[in-house]
Amino acid sequence: MRRSRCNVVKSGPSFFQPALTIPAFIDSALTRPRAGLSGEAATRVMAEDMRQAAQREGGLSRDDMLLLGWTAAQIETLVPAARERAQALAGLTA
Repeated sequence: MRRSRCNVVKSGPSFFQPALTIPAFIDSALTRPRAGLSGEAATRVMAEDMRQAAQREGGLSRDDMLLLGWTAAQIETLVPAARERAQALAGLTA
């Protein structure tokens, strides 16, 4: 009976140390929570989200906003004012 040795990997000491820490750049890559925002600050951040999405993808849907961390109540109340602000930031007229 023949034995195949093609898939046998010899074990040995590893020269690479595992990285056990999370890099600091991850904090800047995550989307900051928006559920805690209210009033003018929430409108400003939502308008900026809309402006950036319009530039990248053509706009935001309700599902996109939920994925960004907005609550359904925030979406219902802040969208009209945030849309106007985003259009003003982008230099568009309503």
